[in-house]
Amino acid sequence: MSPARRFWLAWGAAAAAWAAGLALLAPHDLALTRAWMDRSHPFGQAVFHFGEAPGWLAVVAALCVLAVAQARPKGRLPRSLAWHVLFQALAHPLLLTQALKLLWGRVRPLHCGPDFAAFTPFWQPAGPGAGASFPSGHVAMALVAAPLAFWLWRAGRRGAALATAAALVALGLTVGAGRVVSGSHFATDAWFSFGSAFLVAALWGRGPAQPSWVGKL
Repeated sequence: MSPARRFWLAWGAAAAAWAAGLALLAPHDLALTRAWMDRSHPFGQAVFHFGEAPGWLAVVAALCVLAVAQARPKGRLPRSLAWHVLFQALAHPLLLTQALKLLWGRVRPLHCGPDFAAFTPFWQPAGPGAGASFPSGHVAMALVAAPLAFWLWRAGRRGAALATAAALVALGLTVGAGRVVSGSHFATDAWFSFGSAFLVAALWGRGPAQPSWVGKL
């Protein structure tokens, strides 16, 4: 079996597991929110304020790597990884997540009212302007460094790749749980961004490590 076919089979299996997770979570969205939501809880407040920080740190680190690489072009810096992190930041939390927020219109739990009368399942979009719950921007931004795990795997550093992936999974789940606790998102909002972050990150390694136009910048 060719490497390309193996990749797409693995990617398709991961996408199917992600979709199955959405389907399993959806019937429990409202119940989980009722059980977990506590807008005054310190955990939810901490995630609200600092949940996106790991993603911004990854973006700053990527920009620093590219700046140093520009000054020292013969240095052995991971420029391809830096570009992949920046592509991830642009494609996932900025373009995909924000576009869905604007178009989907799901009402956040804290805006659903005391009896959650405005609740809608994630597969029933309310339309532009109704809300900004689906999907979670905090989870998407927190996982901007997801390309690192795939980059390490392709570099043959399997142990480091698995450890990085485990840390990113823990980070994504923690941020997602915090957003549910704060009343900002339903569980499916967080799970959508969690799974799609890794699915998008896996795609950057399918093409050249560095696009041809990058060297002209």
